[in-house]
Amino acid sequence: ELNYNPTACFIGFILKKDRKLVTEFLLDKHIDVIVSSPYKRAIDTVADFAETSNLKIEILVFRNIICLRFNVSLR
Repeated sequence: ELNYNPTACFIGFILKKDRKLVTEFLLDKHIDVIVSSPYKRAIDTVADFAETSNLKIEILVFRNIICLRFNVSLR
């Protein structure tokens, strides 16, 4: 039995479309660094732009006023 979820499929389509819109919007903005929260949705939103621009996504995690910094490679 297949577990087909039309809502999840539609949301996935919208998210992919949103990523392309974010990329189109940011391409001419002269961005050198991409910073994201560690949440998957936030990373997914800028992943297409990061790949298109050949930039790494820097993840900032705030815990008890301490900022931990990580680099995420898409390749």
